[in-house]
Amino acid sequence: MIISDPCFTLLQSADSHQSSFCSTHGHASFENLKFIRSLGWLWLTRLECNRHINPDKKGNRPVKEVPLSEQGNIVHLKGYGMINVFKKVRKDDDFECLGHQ
Repeated sequence: MIISDPCFTLLQSADSHQSSFCSTHGHASFENLKFIRSLGWLWLTRLECNRHINPDKKGNRPVKEVPLSEQGNIVHLKGYGMINVFKKVRKDDDFECLGHQ
């Protein structure tokens, strides 16, 4: 696997005692998430609103169209696998979605 991404380079050089990765955005490519999973680490990152999830085994939909709880929902992230997705409501009543494995 060849990935030309500064985040991937950082992950490859991480301390062997590290067990998790947290990112605000921009590092949630499938390649990076799969690499983090291959290390046995947990991750938490912001998901773009157009990422497709399948919350109910009835098909994939953009994450922005799926009702999510702040406590989290176990869903299938297309191209990756099962994750926990949280809806974080901000003070301006807008929201963002966070994914975690």
